[in-house]
Amino acid sequence: MIAHIVLHHQIDKKKESRIKMKTIKNNYMSNYHYTKAVHLPAIVNEGKIRTTNITGEKKERSAVWLTTSEEWEICCSIAKFEQDGNTTPVGLEEMKQIMGVCRIKISDKLQTTTYAKFKHVGKVSEFCIDYFTDYFTKAGCKTNLWNCYFNSISKEYFESIEMMVGNEWVTWDGSISIEEFVD
Repeated sequence: MIAHIVLHHQIDKKKESRIKMKTIKNNYMSNYHYTKAVHLPAIVNEGKIRTTNITGEKKERSAVWLTTSEEWEICCSIAKFEQDGNTTPVGLEEMKQIMGVCRIKISDKLQTTTYAKFKHVGKVSEFCIDYFTDYFTKAGCKTNLWNCYFNSISKEYFESIEMMVGNEWVTWDGSISIEEFVD
């Protein structure tokens, strides 16, 4: 997303109505944290999204994983074993039936790190990150939309908490318990 920001009004004596603008890249976009319905009550009741590791390497920096995509992120699905011994994530429809799919919209005030930058600062081997990226890209993930945050994300950054019902995202309004909401 590109934002045009007026830094200051410089009046050009020849063209007084001209305002000089500088274009800057704005990294503040809404992110979503996708999760299974079974995990949502713990997140809400604890008031934070905890960090996790994605590769299992000992030196990897733990992070909360986010995406700017408004669509369910397939990498959040459970995996099933194929006859050849490989695993593949289950699709959205199957995931909705088995586990339920939820998301938390995160405030754009939280400054995140892109996945491209994580490759360099996440302390993961190049081989491992390439394998991970290839696996999820083939599964349909849009890793170019991924972001991370290297600490837990507290509820003050939660803008909405939603669960997919049918084909629509339904927002939890707090009028019932989170446990009832995901049931």
